[in-house]
Amino acid sequence: MRTIAIVTTLVIVAAAGAFAADWQWPAQMSLGGFQISGVKGTVNASGSGTATGTLQIPGMGNSNINLTRSLQGNITGTAAVDARLSGGTLRGSFVLSNSGLSGRGTLECLSKSIDSGDISISSQGDAKGSGRTNIGRLSVQVDFSASDSSCSISGEAPVRAQVETPMATYKLNGRLALRTNLGSLTATLSGQVERTGNVSNQVTTSNVPHTRVDLSSGQCTVNVGGVSVTFSVL
Repeated sequence: MRTIAIVTTLVIVAAAGAFAADWQWPAQMSLGGFQISGVKGTVNASGSGTATGTLQIPGMGNSNINLTRSLQGNITGTAAVDARLSGGTLRGSFVLSNSGLSGRGTLECLSKSIDSGDISISSQGDAKGSGRTNIGRLSVQVDFSASDSSCSISGEAPVRAQVETPMATYKLNGRLALRTNLGSLTATLSGQVERTGNVSNQVTTSNVPHTRVDLSSGQCTVNVGGVSVTFSVL
């Protein structure tokens, strides 16, 4: 019985090896919902192998891709993407698998550069992720989405500023919110201003409700007890 079992195992192994050796790279293939054309490569006797091809990303053009097939038959690919999008570009290094296309890179969106280690691209050509962008002296964590027809950003960051006048000291403690509105980037400020009188040392607090920030100057003017105070927040 033991001899029969050993022979059977050898037959199964031999059959598996023959099946692996018979596998060849197709000229075209689909992986993770993406189409790959012009596939050319080699396959080892074990069934593993490597190949190159052209990855087609709807709305973002084509990119060269390097493909790898494991001993178990799993195929993955790596590609450098350099695509023009609405209002900017997307550049980065991506990995393609059955789960889709994901990686890290830089998105230029609405004149802002976003560095991201978390980008996913759908088979429809929509990129989404999160990263950091600089707004003046602030580094803001943002979420983004981009395609060949649109680009949007949203995020928040804490801000602090102080203004000295002959009558009082004003200290701002708030949050800056970045949003995309009708194709442009806007910033609003919410928080509180603490006023300390220079003569009486009396302290009063006023709320700042969603006040617009001028992105070109980095300034925001708020009303504190009937007095207009301009803070430099960026």
